[in-house]
Amino acid sequence: MGKRLTPDELKIAAAQYNRYFEQFNGGFIHREGLLRLLRWAMVQRQHLLVFGDPGTAKTAVCDRVYEGIYDAEKFHIELAMFMGDDAVFGPYDIRKMKEDGILEHRTEGMLPEADLARLGEFLDGSMPLLRSLLSSLNERRLRRGTQIVDMPLVTVFCDTNKHPGEFLKKNSYAWAVLDRLLFITEVKYLETDDELFRMVRSFQNCQGVDVKDRIPLDLIHNLSELVVAPPTLIRDELIMIKYAQAAREYRERRREAIKSNDWKVILPEVSDRRIAIASQMLEVSAVLDGRLYVEPSDLLNVADALGSTPEEHDLWREIAEGKIEEIHAEKMQQLDHAQKVAINSIMEQADRVDLHGDVKLAVGDLKVLQQSLGDVVPENDDVAEFKERAATKVSEMIEQLRQRALAEAGLHS
Repeated sequence: MGKRLTPDELKIAAAQYNRYFEQFNGGFIHREGLLRLLRWAMVQRQHLLVFGDPGTAKTAVCDRVYEGIYDAEKFHIELAMFMGDDAVFGPYDIRKMKEDGILEHRTEGMLPEADLARLGEFLDGSMPLLRSLLSSLNERRLRRGTQIVDMPLVTVFCDTNKHPGEFLKKNSYAWAVLDRLLFITEVKYLETDDELFRMVRSFQNCQGVDVKDRIPLDLIHNLSELVVAPPTLIRDELIMIKYAQAAREYRERRREAIKSNDWKVILPEVSDRRIAIASQMLEVSAVLDGRLYVEPSDLLNVADALGSTPEEHDLWREIAEGKIEEIHAEKMQQLDHAQKVAINSIMEQADRVDLHGDVKLAVGDLKVLQQSLGDVVPENDDVAEFKERAATKVSEMIEQLRQRALAEAGLHS
C-alpha cells in the first residue's frame, strides 16, 4: 500500500492523477463516463464490469489507461466457457502434483501477481471459473488447499458483449459474482452526426489515443491509502447518518419501482455489502478533489456505485440532494444552539461582574465580554436579537460604571 499523504501532497497527487485521465477524453469520443468510473475504481481498489455491443471501444479504453501506468504488473485474458481456473491463476505445478499429491498453481505472470487486470468476455466464463474469482476480487487472496497467495490486485476491468441483467435471469447464482463488481455500466454506439464525424476523422488521419502523460503505480496506492485505510475521511458523523438514511430510502424506492415494472435493472437488490463499500465513494470524491475531509456534496457521487441505469442514478441524486439540505439545516440548528449557549454564558459572566468594586477591573472584564459578543456572527434573526439584548446589557453596565467613576471623581456628565 501507499503512504499517508499530507494536505499539500494530496493536492499535487490528485492533480497529477486527474490530468492523467483527462488526456484520454479527447481521444475516446463519448467515453467520459467510462473513464470516470475507471478513475474512481482504481483509487477505491474496486472493479468494474463494462457491457455493450462489439466495437464500442470498451477494451481500447482499458488498454490505453493501463498502458500509461508504469511499475505495475498487468494481466489480460479472454474468458471462455470451457476454460479452467488454471488459465487465470496459473498452471498446476506438475512436480508437486506427482510427488506430493498437492494441487498448487504456478502464479508467475498470472492474475495472482497482477496489480491491474482485464478479463475480457467476462460472462463467457463458466460459472465454476467465475465463482473461483470471488475471493480474488473481494479478499485479494488465492486459496487452493494449502496454497494461500496474497494478491496485490488493485482493479480488474471486466468487459462483455452480453447484457449482465439478462445473464443473471438465466444464471441466478451469478449474483454473488456480479455483486463483487462495484461499478457496472453500459457503453453504446455513437449516435450523433458530430460524434461519428469526429470518430471517422480521427481514424482517417490515423490519430490514435497517444499516452503522453504517464503515472507510477505508487501514485494510485498513495491516493488509495486515504480511501481504504483508516482513519476515515468522513469526520462528520452526521454525513454517515444521512448516507445510511439515504441508502435505506433508495433501496426501498428502488424496490417499489422494480415491482411496478417501471424499471429494468441489472442487480435485483442492493446488498448491504454494496452499500458499505459504496460509502467509500464519499472519500474518493474528496480525495480526487484534493481534500482530506468529506463534504455533504460528496454524497452525490455515490450514484454510480449503487446503480447502473440512468433511472437509478437520478433516484439516488434526488435522495442525496434532500439529505444534503437536511445536513445544512441541522448544522444551522446546531450552530444556532451553540451561539445561543455562548451568548447566554457571556450574559451569566456579566451578571457576576462586581459593579460596586474596582471600576477599572470591572470595566476591563466587561470589555472582554463585549469583544466575545463581537466574535459571534448570527445566522438568523432569532440569534441576532438574542445577541443584541446581551450587547445592550453589557453596554449599559459599562455606562453605569462610567457614571459611577465620574461621580466618585466629583464630576458630572
